[in-house]
Amino acid sequence: MDFTVHRIRKSDSLEALSAYYRVPVCMIMRANRLNDPEGFKGLRELKIPQRRWCNDCAAAGARKNLNGAHEGKTETKANLYV
Repeated sequence: MDFTVHRIRKSDSLEALSAYYRVPVCMIMRANRLNDPEGFKGLRELKIPQRRWCNDCAAAGARKNLNGAHEGKTETKANLYV
């Protein structure tokens, strides 16, 4: 998989990066081996995957929207990071 390297700024959040690069939050977290959505604060750079959807969603037959939730299904933020 190809990646773009993003230099982290203090104001960055995974949700904002997800919207900017049009990649689901779950993909950014998986590419950087993050368990916690706030876990990137100590890093200098994040790898941003080029793929626009996650394999788990594609295998299930559903694509994820930009914030990581399945289309047509409401999920809380806590469920998105499991």
